[in-house]
Amino acid sequence: KTLVTALAGLAVAIPALALADAPAKPGKWAEPMTKSAVEARVKEHFAKVDTNGDGFITKAESDAAHAKFAADMQDRRFKAMDKNNDGAISRAEFDAPREARHAKVAAAGEPGTDAKGESRRFHRGGHHRGMAMMGGRMFERADADKDGRVSYAEALAQPMERFQKMDANNDGTVTPEERKAAHEKMREAWRAKRAG
Repeated sequence: KTLVTALAGLAVAIPALALADAPAKPGKWAEPMTKSAVEARVKEHFAKVDTNGDGFITKAESDAAHAKFAADMQDRRFKAMDKNNDGAISRAEFDAPREARHAKVAAAGEPGTDAKGESRRFHRGGHHRGMAMMGGRMFERADADKDGRVSYAEALAQPMERFQKMDANNDGTVTPEERKAAHEKMREAWRAKRAG
């Protein structure tokens, strides 16, 4: 889970690699992350997406993994909302997560909220929308030699690049503090880009 939220990478093109291109929430910065753990995680998930075991992920395999990832996520969300397990979501069940977010944000008095006290990030929906829209482009980026397939080395390249950027002291471990600093840097760059 730490890897999911900590690294930007191939979550869309190769979703089972579990390298999301959304920044982490502070609560998920609790554990250090080693370079070897990143490599092992990518290798494990690469093998799952490479369904024919030929050592490459094709666009078809990537799309199939993405579709399964999206279907599984939708199923988990439905089950989480269907509190009485009756196979249907009532209006009250549908509204409950939003109301809980409002209450949490209002209680915390977090900055960047709207008039109702709801964090603006919930209005944007940018994370999930962005993931849905970037699939093809992310696959193209991973396919460095443009042969229409992604090797393990290609799949590992971007996560390792991101890891190196976060590993400020180059000791092979990204600490929670390094990860938080990298996240803040990304946020500042994003804000500057939007402002410019």
